[in-house]
Amino acid sequence: MLSTTHNLSEKFKKTNIDLSQAIANFTSILDLLSEQRVNANDNFKTLYAQVKEIAAKLDIKEDISRVCRLQTARNNVPYSTEEEYYRRAVYVPYLDDFCNSLKERFESYKETVASLQHILPESCTKTDFYSLEAALNFY
Repeated sequence: MLSTTHNLSEKFKKTNIDLSQAIANFTSILDLLSEQRVNANDNFKTLYAQVKEIAAKLDIKEDISRVCRLQTARNNVPYSTEEEYYRRAVYVPYLDDFCNSLKERFESYKETVASLQHILPESCTKTDFYSLEAALNFY
């Protein structure tokens, strides 16, 4: 999952970056992760099969936490199989948290970057001065 954001991370480490391209990459990564969330059942089946194969090679047995009637310290999701437990307790919450943290980090800059595009000569004649308001407020 982190491999999907690796390219974006590398771009943000550079001193000279194209912010509009970075925001476009962020949007495409967010779309990809949202699609993975929608298809979480199918994606996790593939991932779980790979994990079971690696675990078998390393002689690691599956273990699920005990389920209690009243659980306060961790997730207590209902499940019928081990795969369903790990999908509900680990994979889906991680995917949701990852998407939310990306949105929290970059969503606010989308409007500012779009506003900065209006400074460029090809678009400054097509828009009015008020379209620069987000960029002016940022700086």
